[in-house]
Amino acid sequence: LTTTIVAKENCRDKMAVALKKLQDATVELEVPDVCKTIVVNQDPEELNVFQMIEVLVGLNGMTSHQKSSHYQTFIREAQPILENSLGVH
Repeated sequence: LTTTIVAKENCRDKMAVALKKLQDATVELEVPDVCKTIVVNQDPEELNVFQMIEVLVGLNGMTSHQKSSHYQTFIREAQPILENSLGVH
C-alpha cells in the first residue's frame, strides 16, 4: 500500500513527527503479524510531500492496522495539517 501525504506548507515538521510516531508504533506493535514493513520517505525537493509504503498481511492486516489506536491517533493528528486528503494507491 502506497500513500501520498501532502502537509500544509507550514506544517511539514508536525507531519514528519506524526509519521515517525506512526512508523515506530507500527514496527513495535504490528511487525510481522499485521504489517511486514512500513517505510516513510520525505521528498527532498518538496519537503511537505511524504510517501508511506506499507506491506500489510492481507485484508485482515489492513483492517487491523486501520483500527489500531496508533493509526487512529495519526489520522486525528494529520487531518488538520493535510493539504488534501490522503492519496492511497
